[in-house]
Amino acid sequence: MLRGCLIFATGALAGVGATWFVMNKKLTEEMNSREEKIQEAIDQVKKAYSCSEKNQELKAEVKLESDKNSEAKKEASEIASRYNIFENIDELTPVYLTYIRKDDVVLYNDSLIVMEDPEEYLGDDFRESFDDSLAARFVNEDEGFIFEVDVDEDSSVDEIVAQRVEDDLSAYTEGGV
Repeated sequence: MLRGCLIFATGALAGVGATWFVMNKKLTEEMNSREEKIQEAIDQVKKAYSCSEKNQELKAEVKLESDKNSEAKKEASEIASRYNIFENIDELTPVYLTYIRKDDVVLYNDSLIVMEDPEEYLGDDFRESFDDSLAARFVNEDEGFIFEVDVDEDSSVDEIVAQRVEDDLSAYTEGGV
C-alpha cells in the first residue's frame, strides 16, 4: 500500500514537473515574440522619425531655392491667387494639412510634423479663411503645391499625435501596418 502511494506521488510529481517545463517554455516564447513585435514597432517609429528629419532637411533646401525667386514673381502669384487665376494647377502637388485651432498650429497630415511659418506658404491671413468653414484650399504656384487645409477645433496637437501612435500600435498588434 505504501509502495503504491509512493509510485502515485512520484508519477504526480513527474507530471507536474513536465507540465511546468512545457508551460514555462511556451510562456517564454510568447514573451519573446511580443518583445520582438514591440521592438519592430519601435524600429518603425525610429525609421519614420529619421525620414521626417530628412524631409525637414529637404524642405529647408527647397525653401532656400525658393527664396532666390524674384519678388515680382511672388507678387504676381499673390495677385493671381486673389482672383483664382492659376496657369498650371494640374501640375501642382496636393499637400494635406490640418490647422489645430487650440494650439494655432498647422500639421502635415501624413507625418504629423508642425509646419514652420505657415504664413509663408498659406498667406498672412490664412486663419481668416476658416471663419465660415472648416476647410480651405490655398494654391502656392511658387512652391508648386496646392494646400488642402482642414480645421480641428476640438483637439490639441498632443491629443492628435497620441491618437495616431495608439492607432498605429493597435493596428500593428492586430497584424496591420
